[in-house]
Amino acid sequence: MNTLAIDGAAGDGVQLIVAGNGRLYALNVTAEELWAWDAPDTDTTAERLGPIAAGAAPWGLALAPDDSLLFVANSGAANVGVYDTTDLTIAPALIDVTSAAPYALAIAQTTADLKLFVADRTNKTMRIFAVRPGDPTPYPLLGGPANLLDHPLDLVVSSGGRWLYALVTDSSD
Repeated sequence: MNTLAIDGAAGDGVQLIVAGNGRLYALNVTAEELWAWDAPDTDTTAERLGPIAAGAAPWGLALAPDDSLLFVANSGAANVGVYDTTDLTIAPALIDVTSAAPYALAIAQTTADLKLFVADRTNKTMRIFAVRPGDPTPYPLLGGPANLLDHPLDLVVSSGGRWLYALVTDSSD
């Protein structure tokens, strides 16, 4: 077991995701910083990378299935930062999510291509973007926003990308 500390993090202000190669990513929401730890080779000491600046009011995290791209929802900046995980010192590419507060993210490899699902907490909607690094338009929006029943808390996609599940609040309580 590895115990890792995140400077200045408290309560629910931390989001975690782990890559297939064992690298752990932690988003310190309060400090608007991203941290990474490479998995230890033979001992229990993980190499800490960071801090890496995140956007304004970051929240959701998602990793491409091949672990090459890390996506961070920046609610306060109306965008999603796309980090190249092979070099976290490079500024992220930005996917503009106009007039929205990106909050929860999910990603799926489909037969057509990679799709990024972005839940908008303010407008209670979800948008889908294709992920095509190297194309002239690497993150095109696919259609318009789809309405959700209430404010999204999280998104998850089934294997193969057939089903998207949205966890939303229940404001009727």
